[in-house]
Amino acid sequence: MDDNQKFYSVYDYRNQIKPGDKMKLEISITPQQEVLEISQFVPKPLKQLQAMREESVAAEHVIYDNLRESARAWETQAANTMLLDMAIEYVKTPKVQHTFNKWEKDDYGHTISNMVYRMKYHIYTHTRYDKEMQQSVPCSFDVSWDLRTNSPDIRNNSTIAGQCRKRYADIEDAEKYINGRIKAYSHLFKEISPPIPQEHAKRFKVNGQLLPGYSIEGEEPKTELQNPMNGLESEVKATLQFFIDEDVKNNGTLKPGTLEMIATQGFEYRDGKLEKAQTVKNTFTIYQLKGDNEMRHLRYEPFDRLVQDPDIENYYLVYNAALKHGDTLDKIYMDFNSNKPKDFDGHSLSVSDVIVMSRDGKHTAYYVDSFGFKELPGFPAVHPDKSAAPDKTVQNHKLSKDKAVTITGKLSIKDRIAEGKAKSATQSSMCQKAGAKSRDAGLGD
Repeated sequence: MDDNQKFYSVYDYRNQIKPGDKMKLEISITPQQEVLEISQFVPKPLKQLQAMREESVAAEHVIYDNLRESARAWETQAANTMLLDMAIEYVKTPKVQHTFNKWEKDDYGHTISNMVYRMKYHIYTHTRYDKEMQQSVPCSFDVSWDLRTNSPDIRNNSTIAGQCRKRYADIEDAEKYINGRIKAYSHLFKEISPPIPQEHAKRFKVNGQLLPGYSIEGEEPKTELQNPMNGLESEVKATLQFFIDEDVKNNGTLKPGTLEMIATQGFEYRDGKLEKAQTVKNTFTIYQLKGDNEMRHLRYEPFDRLVQDPDIENYYLVYNAALKHGDTLDKIYMDFNSNKPKDFDGHSLSVSDVIVMSRDGKHTAYYVDSFGFKELPGFPAVHPDKSAAPDKTVQNHKLSKDKAVTITGKLSIKDRIAEGKAKSATQSSMCQKAGAKSRDAGLGD
């Protein structure tokens, strides 16, 4: 029967499908006000009409059962879509932002963080108006700080410890207090990715899978879960193929974002096929200062304090290896702090070390600085020869490792205290001259 001649109305506006979650099919019909089609049935006996109805109902049930079978097919396919959604969510989870265990100043105050922990503090200065001096002067200092987990889900991080607006009458006492808190939790900021306590592990998982680059206290590292391509490789590949098919269908070519996602996951798209990326045949080389006493004035020195550019004669070549897919200066720095190779005999990468990146025959040297890396155009590339570093140098590196941590940690805190005091005195003087009403004071400005 033509739709325009139907004697009933159909309501199906509630039908919907939410891929990987829900399918809803609801159809109802109602007769029109004047139904002429029943005239062909009215003359028939009641029993015949009832028998005809039973046949019609039976046919409806057959159609309904077929729909149920189709619904079960949808259930299986939807479960696959749901799994892909979970894999996509895992793969797309951004890496956590952190300061590589270095104190940095931001809008809040001062922050130090790594892949697992983040600590912040701020010292606020209260002022009162001095009638005799006819200006505002400092009268008290509020110290606020907190230590939290630093997972990618920034809305659900756990507060581990902290203090809000602890008041001191003297800036010296305020600085002493926060310096004590920094020291108390300094052990959490020795590694880029320290083991996660069991009670916080769920915050570093996505859909039950531990994110790459993490480990949990008391558990053996599960390499297949640290790398998103292991354990989830088939799901990841299927997800990438989905984006490839969509791009080809809609654009005829792959979008830059899709190409970036493919590369990030260790694949490449060649000749219309998605394949595992081939190993990059480039190298990186690590140089560290010799263990001689003459090098003490150079070791752990920021680049801007150097009198002259680093001289290769002062360095030993301590490591050389092939660049893997996705290797960057930041990644190498993290790996050689939190996940050092077993055949690496040097100390954790630190300020004053040099990394030479060799790509396609071009060698570029970088100085590991307090913040980031400084390119060294004059640093020559030397043919890798690990034997250049004698055993005694390796021992010196090992012996100086703890000392390096102590120097970089304690001296930097003392420097911050001294700088904070000097700045406090300077600002107080400026307030007396300019009549400032308030100021902030803190360590490490």
